Amino acid sequence: MNRLKTILLLLIILPLLTGCPDKPTIVFYKGSWESIWIVNAISEFIITKGYGYPVQAFYNSGPVGKEKIASGQIDVIMELWQFNNREWYKNQKERGNIVNLGAIYNSAPQYWIIPKWVAEKYHIDTVYDLKEHWRLFTDAEHPFKGVFYNAIFGWGACKTNIVKLKAYGLYKYFDVITPASTYVLESALIRSQQRNLPVFGYSWTPSPMDAYEWHILKEPAFSKECWDSISDAIDNESVLPSVQGCAYEDAPVDKIVHKSFLNKAPDVAEMLRKIYFDIAVLNELEVWTDKNCKGEWRRTSAYFLKNYEEIWKPWVSPGAFRKIKQHLRELE
Repeated sequence: MNRLKTILLLLIILPLLTGCPDKPTIVFYKGSWESIWIVNAISEFIITKGYGYPVQAFYNSGPVGKEKIASGQIDVIMELWQFNNREWYKNQKERGNIVNLGAIYNSAPQYWIIPKWVAEKYHIDTVYDLKEHWRLFTDAEHPFKGVFYNAIFGWGACKTNIVKLKAYGLYKYFDVITPASTYVLESALIRSQQRNLPVFGYSWTPSPMDAYEWHILKEPAFSKECWDSISDAIDNESVLPSVQGCAYEDAPVDKIVHKSFLNKAPDVAEMLRKIYFDIAVLNELEVWTDKNCKGEWRRTSAYFLKNYEEIWKPWVSPGAFRKIKQHLRELE
């Protein structure tokens, strides 16, 4: 009998001593851009320290990430850019595979940029002006055409930008470079700014590029009719001659979870519904990270939680708040 009591006591005490988690692991899509890395790091700190769930990050391309969350292998995507994933989002919502927990921040613009000084010096205002000034954007490896730095491989904007270049009659003047990562894209654009060289590419907000002075090239205004024709041309090049290009729409960027997540971690799901950032704050965090701890997103999360308490305190329960504050004190 004494032996049985000892075994039972060990079964009760051992998990407490070893810290073995009794809650399911929450799997986040890691993504491939800075703002989602920051948002993920902050969310993971809150979830692990405040709510006691283990967290795992899944890194892969956008198409694979969407496939995994639709099947429930990923629980959370903290930034789904609806505008670049319209058909997928519509289909998965209709099938009931995903649940939208609301916007993560106010709508994020996407656009084409050149340095502000280039625009002013050469009087370049619209995308059509580039036809006369493409030679400014050549380099040693592309002496006979200008260079356009596209969205990274796997993003919806990658194919969209090529259709738009063709619609504006710019494709014959520019070689398209499709970077493998946001780091490569940002390095190309920012390095040119730092060296006072002309450069032409795709960008978005929030991003580290916001720390520099850019001219956003004017395009025809967005319309649903125009965008539908661009979307059709992505899959069917035969319709290209009739496509008229237009600007991106400033569309929602949302928090998406698999349907099972609402039962898997209901307290975390409720917390995630409340998370919301102003883009200006995310830009501040990206600039701070770039200057102080480039790539160390956990340090960024701690910096945010220590210095922006008025923003995140309403997101969490009182109990989670106390635990998070305790962990922050231990980091000092």
